[in-house]
Amino acid sequence: MNDTRIYSPSQTALWDQCALKRMLRYQNKWVSRAMGPRDLAAILGRAVGEGLAHHYRSLAGHEQKGVSAPTLAQTVAELLITEVPSQGRRVEPWHQAQADAIPGRAERAVQRYINESPIPPEWPILAIEETLPSGVARPDLVIDDGRGPTPLDFKTKLTLKSEYLAREHSRWQTSWQMYHYAWELKADHYYICLLVLEPRFRAELYPFEIHPKVIQRWEQSARLKWSRMQAEDEG
Repeated sequence: MNDTRIYSPSQTALWDQCALKRMLRYQNKWVSRAMGPRDLAAILGRAVGEGLAHHYRSLAGHEQKGVSAPTLAQTVAELLITEVPSQGRRVEPWHQAQADAIPGRAERAVQRYINESPIPPEWPILAIEETLPSGVARPDLVIDDGRGPTPLDFKTKLTLKSEYLAREHSRWQTSWQMYHYAWELKADHYYICLLVLEPRFRAELYPFEIHPKVIQRWEQSARLKWSRMQAEDEG
């Protein structure tokens, strides 16, 4: 069982949702030609993530001086949007205004995060977008809050009404992705850093604890799922 191939959190979650969807996405490389709001939100999240990674690498002295983190986020967003037609995809006219606003929103989000970061400055940043030993998982940050290496991920939302925050918190509390990171790092907790861009920017840090028995059962469940995924892949 321990020789079972380990699959990425995103691929495992998609298989859990629908095995056919995983096959179409990861084996047949199928994607919808029309980009919807979720696709555009993913571009915004990726651009912000790239900007924040650049910010933390700069603080660690790993980036050459020159392009600022906010400008990098804007540039990444512009590049991702420019690449859409070459990927055989399109932004529908009714979503074009949202797409056009992404670079500016990404730039402002990173700048405001730098000004208001909720991560205590005394916490060492151990890793920035570094792949974990499995080769299939990469948390945004690995920090040390005094309890050892701990995964931290950023979640970017354009808006988030207060009545929906509890729903998001519940999802993060049982996040397959974060459990995977914690399992590989042998951590008993993790953090989500939420960035809400509008109408008023806010950056908030949420801690989550994992009971040892829960992570044991997670691993049992994960290895069972991975063995079934591997059997499907091997025909």
